[in-house]
Amino acid sequence: MAEEILVTPRYLKGKEKEWTELVKKSRTSFLGAAEHVQVLTQSFDGRPVKELAKRFALRKEEGIAAFRAFENHIGKLGQIAEVYEQAERDNRNVTTEN
Repeated sequence: MAEEILVTPRYLKGKEKEWTELVKKSRTSFLGAAEHVQVLTQSFDGRPVKELAKRFALRKEEGIAAFRAFENHIGKLGQIAEVYEQAERDNRNVTTEN
């Protein structure tokens, strides 16, 4: 027997909020790590810390772009919820008119 999946606008909006907060925290941690590396470069000199700073500088811009894309993707949950809500309103209008 097939399993029924129930997705409601409320559920989608809840997940959008939950995941948006998680991504914000992750982005903050990621950018914080980049700042910590900058502090290390001010305190230490040598190939290891320079290599770490170089790699973080390259990854920082990629990470910012990736987090932005992920936030946009999560934002689509809200758009889907709006479509579901409109469909529910339209269905109610159809049933009440008959």
